[in-house]
Amino acid sequence: MQRLVDVITVDDLTNVESIHRELILVRLNLTADKKEQIKKAVDTNKWKVIVSADTYIILEITGDQSQLICSREACASRYADITKGIIALNLEN
Repeated sequence: MQRLVDVITVDDLTNVESIHRELILVRLNLTADKKEQIKKAVDTNKWKVIVSADTYIILEITGDQSQLICSREACASRYADITKGIIALNLEN
């Protein structure tokens, strides 16, 4: 299921007090020797499993930039694809 959601509004929160979180989607290849190690990392880091298959797993990882740098480094030797973006919420109003 591929679905695009219409964007209603976009606000520049660069100079506004706001909470910023980054989101990455990571597709990891599962091999027999790494499967348990990856499952342990998922549980330890509280990553969200989006899709789990026999040969791969897709994770959603959110946090501030420093948290995601550590997550990317942890996945670097095993990842097949990483997509990232920034999410922010205005604290005013």
